[in-house]
Amino acid sequence: LDAALSRAKQVGVESRAFERRLEANESEEKCLRGGHDALKAVAAHDSVGGGEVYSDVASAAHLAAGTLPKAAQLKALRAHLEQAKRTLAAALPSLGSLLEGTVKAGFDVGGAYLGFCSERAIVVNLAPLLRRWNEAGTPVELLLTLAHEAAHLLSRGGAHDSAWRQTYDELIQAAIVAGYRVIRYNRCLQRQRFPQCVELYRELAAHEAKLDYSFDESNFLFMIAAVLHKKPTAAVLRRLSDAEVLRMVKAPLEFPGGVEFQSSRVQLQTCANCPPNAGGKEQEPALRTFLPCARCRAVVYCGKDCQRKDWKAGHKEARPEPAPGEHRANFEEISKSLRLLELRLHPDRNLDASDEQLAANKARRETVRKAYALIGTEAKRQEYDEKWAKAHPDKAASGQLLAGPALPASLGEGTAKAARPAVVVSSLVATIVLLLVPVWPVARVLVAHTGAPL
Repeated sequence: LDAALSRAKQVGVESRAFERRLEANESEEKCLRGGHDALKAVAAHDSVGGGEVYSDVASAAHLAAGTLPKAAQLKALRAHLEQAKRTLAAALPSLGSLLEGTVKAGFDVGGAYLGFCSERAIVVNLAPLLRRWNEAGTPVELLLTLAHEAAHLLSRGGAHDSAWRQTYDELIQAAIVAGYRVIRYNRCLQRQRFPQCVELYRELAAHEAKLDYSFDESNFLFMIAAVLHKKPTAAVLRRLSDAEVLRMVKAPLEFPGGVEFQSSRVQLQTCANCPPNAGGKEQEPALRTFLPCARCRAVVYCGKDCQRKDWKAGHKEARPEPAPGEHRANFEEISKSLRLLELRLHPDRNLDASDEQLAANKARRETVRKAYALIGTEAKRQEYDEKWAKAHPDKAASGQLLAGPALPASLGEGTAKAARPAVVVSSLVATIVLLLVPVWPVARVLVAHTGAPL
């Protein structure tokens, strides 16, 4: 992946890969297509998101006129595709410009495929997703599809060989596994569980060093220079003592406005306009995914629509104080990570999947479902912890562990046992590792740059 990203500006699928596809007509080359085949570039109506869509001939007029059934859902799908691009770009900044210029929205009603890669473009077909509309799972499936085709573009071929597999696996790791660590780090920082923060900081900074993040792109590595005034490199990171790392971890809390960075750089931000839902305002899935207001730079928005609405409503330049608990770990995003894992384990989940194929994976799906329940239990524990800390400020300040409600000891046990908050996150991680070990052998490749599964 490092080598592929280093030549991102020249990246493209080699012409001989298309020649092999035409000569052999092998199924493994079906992700490649010369040009955009029979698809037509259409200026789409605002009701389906505007902009340009590569459409089949029969649907082109409907897309242009805004008469397509399920127009609102298609518009939402296109927004999810943009979010998938932002997620990959946030995880791999050097990939951002490549994705922006090459990823195209497609609408081919007659095609059951989810995407294909041409010489210098990726077309994601939204028509199959529209037919089996599922808003909850769609963003993850689009991220998988985008990573799948981007791996072809970066590996410069159409075969699903070892080079493609390694590139795809590392893209998924960058987007999901590293993002999951960020969520854990944010939660531990907010709860002031500093020993865990030190370990996670090392992993996250090492990830940024390995992928050669610039000073401005990094969210962790830059603090070596900002706080310790040392060169932010992997070699320096390895030599840092735990005490030095702890200084960087605590800096946003001890100096919220007096250092060269803001504490918001290590917290997930919330959209300034999205209406509150059950879990609060819309929260970004990874650090620096949402874009700041171009005028005041004090608030962030999930997209252009929210920014326009907020400005029309009378946006104030002074940023309001965040409500207590506004910046908290996003457990919904952790569950999305598991949904991604589930989709990865079940690649046969497409339009031509048989009942027998789906039934064969029932046990694994049940295991993942139980993992969702464990995440939900942990989210409830967080609320309990906050109430307990308010009622016992002296014990909370001393870092005393809480007893709290009961928590399942493992996914396989139906009875609940008492568990302390300090081990809840590690239990969750251990559970995911158990999911990975028997059914995801390439996990050892995915985590090579950190040395730890999650």
